[in-house]
Amino acid sequence: MTFSNSQKESAVLGYIANQGFARIPASAIVEAEAFCDPQYRIPYLAALKIHRSGRAANTITINEEIQRLGLAGELDAVLGGKDLWEIWAANCDTSLSFNPAGVADLMRDLSALAAKRSAVKIGQKLLEGKIDPAAAEENLRKLREKENAVSLESVLVPRRFD
Repeated sequence: MTFSNSQKESAVLGYIANQGFARIPASAIVEAEAFCDPQYRIPYLAALKIHRSGRAANTITINEEIQRLGLAGELDAVLGGKDLWEIWAANCDTSLSFNPAGVADLMRDLSALAAKRSAVKIGQKLLEGKIDPAAAEENLRKLREKENAVSLESVLVPRRFD
């Protein structure tokens, strides 16, 4: 099992292409590693860097950042052609473009899936003898704490459905 959902990744990126990170609670914003599909992970990584620098993320600024990061070729390879990287947004689901609460929920889901992938990696390292049981247990504890903080935040943050 891969613990991924490209439909949710597509919808999150579709929102960001149209709205940036507007009205998404900071607690819901996930790291780029939460995205498994590179056709969504690459533009999301660029958008996240833009957002964290205090600038507005939109298709133009995301394209500029993809180029600046040197990821245009990688995105072209994923999309199956030359110079397709600039139209990544055409592959995104925009059905939630005006629903920040829905997108925040999807981001939390992606975070939970990423945590499951991390737990599997810890288990694999343990089975391969690359970490000892105490280290595996500590890593899993930290992962649970992180996920519990995200879960608690989702209960405490007031939600608006516009």
